[in-house]
Amino acid sequence: MSKKPSGTFADLYDAEKSIHATRSGRPRRKTPRKQVTLYLTQEQEEALADLQYTWRKRFKVDRSDLAGLAIEVLAQLLTEHNGLSDFKNFESLKVQIHQMIPKEGSTTKG
Repeated sequence: MSKKPSGTFADLYDAEKSIHATRSGRPRRKTPRKQVTLYLTQEQEEALADLQYTWRKRFKVDRSDLAGLAIEVLAQLLTEHNGLSDFKNFESLKVQIHQMIPKEGSTTKG
C-alpha cells in the first residue's frame, strides 16, 4: 500500500474540505440591526435612492446604513447643541438644522 507524500496540494485540499462553516448562507452583520418600517415622502425616497446610488459606486452601502447614519448624525447634533431639544414643531426644527449646516463655498472670516 502506497502512502501519499506529505506537504502536497492534496493535503491542503483535504484540510480545506474538513473545515465546516458554523452557519451556511450569508454572514451576519458585524452590528446586528432590528427591522423597522420607515414611511418616507416621495422626495425623501428619491433622495435616499440617489444617495445610495452615488455611494454604492464606491463601496457597499444599504438604505438601512444611510438611515442609521442620519440618525447618528442627528443624535450627535442634539448632544452638541442643547437648543435643538427646545422646539415645539418639526418644521422649525428642520429650519434650524438646515441653518446649522455650512453652505458649500461659504467661508467664515474672523
